[in-house]
Amino acid sequence: MNRSGVEITDALMMDLLSSGGTVCTSTQRLAREIRQRFDAHMLREGRTVWASPDVVPFPSWLASAVEEQALFGQHLPFAEGSPVAEGSPVGQEAAFSGRRLLSAAQETLTWEMAIARADVEKQVLQTETLASMMMEAHAVEHRWLMREGDLQRYHSEASAAYMQVRAAVRQIWKEEGLLPQSALPRIALDLFRAFPDLLPERLLLAGFDLLPDASQRAFFALYRRHRSSLPAAAAVPEQRSGDIERYENLEQEVYAAALWCRQLLEAGENDIAVVFPSLDRVRPLVERVFRDVLLPSRSQEDVDEQRSFFELSLGTRCAHEPIMAAAMQGLELLRPRISVDAVCAVLRSPFFHGAATHRSLRARRELDFRRLGVDTLTHSDLRQVLRDDAEEDNLAEALWLLETPSGSVSSRDWAARIDALLRALGWPGDRTLSSREFQALRRWERLVEELLSFDAVLPPMAVTEMLARFRRMLTERVFQPESGHAPVQVMGMLETAGLHFAHARVVGMNEELWPPPARPHPFHPIRLQRQLRITDGVPERYLEQMRVVTRRVEHIADDLVVSCSRGEGDRELLPSPLLRHRTIRDLSVQPWSYARNMQKVHNSAMEERPAESIPAISAQEHVHGGVRVLTLQSACHFRAFAELRLHTEEAEIAEAGVRPLDRGTLLHGVMERVWQSLEGHAALMLLSDEDLLTRVDRAIEESERAASSLRSAQYAAHVRQAERSCLRQIALEWLRVERERSQFTVAAVEEERTAAVGPLALRLRIDRIDRLQDGSLLLIDYKTGRQDAGDWLSSRPRQPQLPLYTLTDDGDYSGVTFAELRRGSCRFTGLTRDTSIMPQLQDVENFLEKRGEDAADWQQLRDAWREVLTDLATGFYEGSAAVNPANGATTCTYCPLHAFCRVQELRKEGADV
Repeated sequence: MNRSGVEITDALMMDLLSSGGTVCTSTQRLAREIRQRFDAHMLREGRTVWASPDVVPFPSWLASAVEEQALFGQHLPFAEGSPVAEGSPVGQEAAFSGRRLLSAAQETLTWEMAIARADVEKQVLQTETLASMMMEAHAVEHRWLMREGDLQRYHSEASAAYMQVRAAVRQIWKEEGLLPQSALPRIALDLFRAFPDLLPERLLLAGFDLLPDASQRAFFALYRRHRSSLPAAAAVPEQRSGDIERYENLEQEVYAAALWCRQLLEAGENDIAVVFPSLDRVRPLVERVFRDVLLPSRSQEDVDEQRSFFELSLGTRCAHEPIMAAAMQGLELLRPRISVDAVCAVLRSPFFHGAATHRSLRARRELDFRRLGVDTLTHSDLRQVLRDDAEEDNLAEALWLLETPSGSVSSRDWAARIDALLRALGWPGDRTLSSREFQALRRWERLVEELLSFDAVLPPMAVTEMLARFRRMLTERVFQPESGHAPVQVMGMLETAGLHFAHARVVGMNEELWPPPARPHPFHPIRLQRQLRITDGVPERYLEQMRVVTRRVEHIADDLVVSCSRGEGDRELLPSPLLRHRTIRDLSVQPWSYARNMQKVHNSAMEERPAESIPAISAQEHVHGGVRVLTLQSACHFRAFAELRLHTEEAEIAEAGVRPLDRGTLLHGVMERVWQSLEGHAALMLLSDEDLLTRVDRAIEESERAASSLRSAQYAAHVRQAERSCLRQIALEWLRVERERSQFTVAAVEEERTAAVGPLALRLRIDRIDRLQDGSLLLIDYKTGRQDAGDWLSSRPRQPQLPLYTLTDDGDYSGVTFAELRRGSCRFTGLTRDTSIMPQLQDVENFLEKRGEDAADWQQLRDAWREVLTDLATGFYEGSAAVNPANGATTCTYCPLHAFCRVQELRKEGADV
């Protein structure tokens, strides 16, 4: 679309810039590209010093002109519909000088305030989203020069709500002397109409191939009326034929693009573009694949954009950038109740003072915080955990001194407090920052400055409101590192305006992605949008615009490849309808792997590495864990080695409500206290139901006090009451089961012993030992879940506690049993040598016979247990650490060590694990 008939050549553009002319571009990328070309041109001319060229995106140029006049201009006339002259007749002067042009973020805040003032926020769930949509509707209104009468004439429920909020926000702008960013095209147009001398003598437009909106058309006409010409983009190129490569799915398509780039780079080529119609949707996949193929030997943390082979034009959200995410976690410590996740994130972050020096100490403290089992802490709780570290670790000292700010303060004060807090925490750390991290640091500083600028529109804020607003800023704002002029540029479709490359590949050209759907704005009546020929509201106009962009992209390089996918999952996909003139060519590609490629190229150098032997436990090595040693060794040798000798402790995760572990601990405490006072069956039978209930309630209260913790202190009152009721029901039900037994006395509760098993000496705690009528002993282990006595017959028993307890001394043990404390199904589950004394248990010989085991009596079973447990203890002592889960994937279900033992990889390779 050449609006002047003047062909835009590079020489014309360089001459215009050299003579002080202005080039307005459609994108920031194109402005940067033209500045680089101008610098190269000056160097070729032999210049060593030159003035910076006036190359700027068109919206930025308009904003600069308006801001300059707002600061230094006089009273200016505005046309109908201008937000600074609402209600004034055409031509009446309105005060312009002294007003402040809002940034986009500031204006969004004024829309939020207007929504509250117009009493609309009660009807919506997300005020921030509604404010952004209404601000966008305001921008559409002024880009397309909608008239007030038309807005009133074409009425709808949505447009009525918009007009209501618009009236409120305009009142705010008037009261505060503000100019909205969304009305910038109309304000600038009014400005140039009043003072055409402000128009630059020489102006060139670059990259404007989209169909112009009404304000652009009015500006072009105004410029041509007062200046000789307005050179713009060259004519739209003709349709270009060729093939479209089709791959099985999008991942294959992206791999094909990355391998194509790799081949070009290996051939010494550069100036390569890879274009996606919807880069934001596929960015994670694109970044992963391109790193795998173009930077295979470097981790993401090692990649420096200044030395990378490729650059993604679409940056990440600031909240996803590690150094800024760490700073935000630091700010979360200002809350009245501090998130444990935030504290732990600060402790393990490398971006705070002393991260390398105190790494082990902070890791231990993180585990301490996780063990609390809570989501949030008070500052007092925080100090309690850190009381031993404050003098040793500067970060712990800073956390110790933290206080929650009280009251509401201005945005300016919050900006100062944020800076002071992060300095106290030692952010951004001691190590030298990479180029990307340094740029992210500067981006953070600009975000804090943006928060400071809210002082112009926001009243004082409390800490929670400030944190919510700042976190939203990080989530919405994009961080784009400066380019190191990488040879491969990955970009979106619209970013290619005005650019040309030596090689280009357009990826993802399926009907679902290109053309993207039109977006008529919901707050403007569709009849009005069609009457004004708004591009997104008129299908044929929108289609023509997409055709123009498609033809332009087909000419961004002489060496061009276009590709699409055959399907996504079970869905079949078709190529873009705008590419029907191209012939489909089906291809396939295998995902590229650096490791597989090295194995293929250097196969002769491959060698097997023998498994390393694990040393036996030395005299200096102390192993803790009691019966858990044998439990883990039985489940998986590697897990026992990793957890008990390497101390790979899993961090606990806070759960809402009462955990089964907590309930089990309380039940143990209740049973211990009940039987300490009763001492046996006879005393139990003498108690009335009322007396028994009293004893149980007293035992529950004492157990709660003994098990009191920071976590239990946070239970809501109704949760406490429900839990006490549950404990009472289980305890009473269990004591009714105990009443049905024959006479017994309680010989011991929670008794500690040491068991010698093979080369190990393990400390044990036995829940309860009963002395039966014949003088023999019964071992009881309380459990809150279903148990199976048949598990004891395995060579790798899942619950070896009770068999192990029978080996602690030469006592006359006649049986072992689980006491299942489960509401509605309390019972004994175990084995005995004499069912006449304990009929609730199963006879050993009959039980073994039913299971198909060799006939054996009680003593033979104990001897078999001793052999099994001794083998497990010996294996652990000697360093047996094979990955051998007892029941395959079932054993691995709740194990946290999958990434450590690599069991999934072993299974893929066919190992029987």
